[in-house]
Amino acid sequence: MSTRSVIGKWVDKDQGKIDGRYHHSDGYPEGLGATLWRFLKNNFGDDTERLLNYVLSERSGWSSMVDSDPRIPPSWTETIHHWEIQTTPEDYGRMLALIHLINTGDMKPFNPLPEFIIRSFTFDQVVIKTYEDQELQETITLKEDDTSFKQWVDLIYNTPRCYNKRHTDYTGDWQDDWIFRDISKCNHDYTYMIDVDERVLHVYYNWQGTYARVSFDVPEPNWDDLPWEPQTAQTGYTGERFLAHLTIQSEQSQASEGLTDPSTSNQ
Repeated sequence: MSTRSVIGKWVDKDQGKIDGRYHHSDGYPEGLGATLWRFLKNNFGDDTERLLNYVLSERSGWSSMVDSDPRIPPSWTETIHHWEIQTTPEDYGRMLALIHLINTGDMKPFNPLPEFIIRSFTFDQVVIKTYEDQELQETITLKEDDTSFKQWVDLIYNTPRCYNKRHTDYTGDWQDDWIFRDISKCNHDYTYMIDVDERVLHVYYNWQGTYARVSFDVPEPNWDDLPWEPQTAQTGYTGERFLAHLTIQSEQSQASEGLTDPSTSNQ
């Protein structure tokens, strides 16, 4: 079962307003948390704003960016009947450029496909589909004897997967399902808020109501053993805990203003 999460930033912590994106798989800290750290340090020049802009760049949510390579344009991949990637004509051109740089030795290769996956998926072709305005533009098929076959397989394996590049029928509402504006709706396993100015990753474990503060200016933490503490008004609440916090605040405010129901004052 997937460990679902939300990644984004606080817009107004007191009001519970955020700008976030749904992330479907591997949302536990040693998966997604470690990936965000690696992206920042290895790919985005330790620039937290670049990291946040990347996370929020897609107008829908992420299937998974864990163990992916952010040099590859976010796309959609399938491994049902063959190796398949769905992308745009522009991003297909970027992928061709990446493979060229790898072949010439001017860029570090993608992580190779693990042996256990090679044994599991004995596909003999790669299918590349490009779409523009939801319309199929081109289908490119590469056979196993093609000189770039392996590079494309490795590229597909390392692609950050996002939902808005998936060209299949979807009957839901992307805004409601994958883009989050309200922390009270973050009832998934984990929520990650990136603070650009403080250079901090705020991690919320929603099921247990706990919180961990991870600074980007110290050595990488042990993601299996973060310093969890209870969520408070200062750390921020997630999901239904935020709604409960608002209710308590409202009751306290009414009590301080003498607006409580007199019939309940002596109960």
